[in-house]
Amino acid sequence: MQSGTQRKARPGACLSCKSSHVSCDNGRPCGRCIRLGRECVTKPNKRARNNSSDGFDAGEHSSPLSGSQSELEVFGGFVFTPTIDTNQGWFQMPEETNNRIASHSQVVDKLIFTPPTCLTDKSTAGNLAEGVRLFVERAKIIDRNELTYRLANARRHIDESPIPCILLDGFSKLRYVNSAFQTLTNLPYPLEHTTLLDVFDFSVNAIRLLSWVSFTSHSQKVIPCYLKIWSPGTDFKTQQRHGQTYVEGVLWMESEIGNGQVPYCSSMYFMPSPGAVS
Repeated sequence: MQSGTQRKARPGACLSCKSSHVSCDNGRPCGRCIRLGRECVTKPNKRARNNSSDGFDAGEHSSPLSGSQSELEVFGGFVFTPTIDTNQGWFQMPEETNNRIASHSQVVDKLIFTPPTCLTDKSTAGNLAEGVRLFVERAKIIDRNELTYRLANARRHIDESPIPCILLDGFSKLRYVNSAFQTLTNLPYPLEHTTLLDVFDFSVNAIRLLSWVSFTSHSQKVIPCYLKIWSPGTDFKTQQRHGQTYVEGVLWMESEIGNGQVPYCSSMYFMPSPGAVS
C-alpha cells in the first residue's frame, strides 16, 4: 500500500467551479472554464478579493461596460417597411386598393416587430399558411371573365327557383339571394356586409364538412345546418339557438366546376327538415 507522501498530488478546484459549486477536472484550464471563456485560477486575485463575498464571483456577474467606454448595444426589434402591391388579383378592384392605401396614410409607413410579438403557435401558423396558400392558388387559376359569366348564369337560375337559395363565388363570398330566401329570412343586412356564418349556424361536424367542401372538386354536396330567421313570423317550426331564431334543415350545394377543378360559384338551396315542416 502506497503511503500518502508517494501519491500524486491532485490540484484543488478552480475558483469559478468553487463559486458555482460544481466539480472541477484536473486539467488547467479546466473544461468548464474553457467552455465559458473564463480565467481558470486556483488562487484568488488580491484585487478582486475585496469585491467578492459569500461565493460571489465578481468576474461572472460584472457589468459588460466595466473598464470600457463603449456603449451597450440594445436590440430594438426589426424595422419593416411594407410595400403594397396594387395588382392584388381580379378579386380586388384598383379603386378599392387605392382607397385602402389612402386610409392608412402614414400609419403603416414603418412597423416595428419585437421578438415576443412575432411568436406564433407553430400549428396555428401552419394552418393559416395552408389556408392562404390554397386561397392564392385558387386566385391564380380562376379567370375573372368566366367567373362573371358563371355568376350571371347562376343568378338567372336561382331567380326562377321557389326554393330559398343563396349564391356564393369561388371564395365563399355571398353574392346574391333570391326572393324566396329574402322572404323567408327577412335578411336586414346588405350582402357586402354579410358572410355565410351570419346567415347559417352549423354543428361542429358540419363545420368540418363545410371546410372540406370549400376546396373539393365535387359538384354536389349536402350539409346539415340551421337557417337564421329575422322575420317576426314564419310557416316553419323554429327553435332558439344562442338566443336567436333558427329553422332546422339542410343545404343542398351545387357548384360550377371550372378549369383546374376549382368551383367558380356555388348555389346553396335551403330545404327545411321534416320536423320543421310539421
